[in-house]
Amino acid sequence: MKIFAPSRSAVVASLVVTLLGCSGQGDHTGPTSSEVIGPSGGAVSAVTGPLAGANVTIPPGALAGPATVSIQDAASVTTADFIEVGPPFLVTADGAALVASAIVNVPATPPSGRPASDLVVLLQTGTGVTVLAPASGGGNVLSVTTGELGIFQAAIAPPIDLATSTMTVDKATEPADGVSIATITIVIVDATGVPVSGAQVTLAATGSNDTIVQPQPTDPTGTTTGTIASTTPETKTITASVSAPPLINTSATLGATVTVEFQ
Repeated sequence: MKIFAPSRSAVVASLVVTLLGCSGQGDHTGPTSSEVIGPSGGAVSAVTGPLAGANVTIPPGALAGPATVSIQDAASVTTADFIEVGPPFLVTADGAALVASAIVNVPATPPSGRPASDLVVLLQTGTGVTVLAPASGGGNVLSVTTGELGIFQAAIAPPIDLATSTMTVDKATEPADGVSIATITIVIVDATGVPVSGAQVTLAATGSNDTIVQPQPTDPTGTTTGTIASTTPETKTITASVSAPPLINTSATLGATVTVEFQ
């Protein structure tokens, strides 16, 4: 599964993770809505039923010629990395190629306690699944800009498990010389126990005159490291806050802490 990590207006990064349970374009029962749209552009919407709110807008020049653009039911986009929070639907354009980006509105039902900014859109095509961060919207409708058509579905990443994510330190004591460092290792997992790759971890410490090298984003095993040095003889308590944008945008503090005594 390809993950794109766009800003609110564009895709800016990608990475590859494993896709589970996806093949082809999924099962569908027939068009829910369809319109013949030409090079001048147009739109198709589902206004009733479980797909109500689904919409595709074809801007002028986005189609090479007239095409029947349809929205229809589809099988869920099943992955191990996300929880589906909206109905899946297939968008097709029969008769002409899509030569520029279309805008797709995707219905969503955000789970209680999670901000709308954590929602993403899954796009399944014949080559895999792409994860798009919405360019606008939130709540019950997510809007994405895409150069590909396929099965669209709103989803959310499982929350980071602050209780079972871990933080350890390699040394309990260090000289307070400003040079000797203690290395802190953090492992981030979600509520299902799956490592969270790309999470941003920020370390903080009590006391004064600390030099902290902040961790890089977590690797595929959910692991990252940072370091601390100090010129003040005292015991430091080190905490970590974590977020995983754009999949998990909220920041929270891990339950685990470590201490280092600088002497």
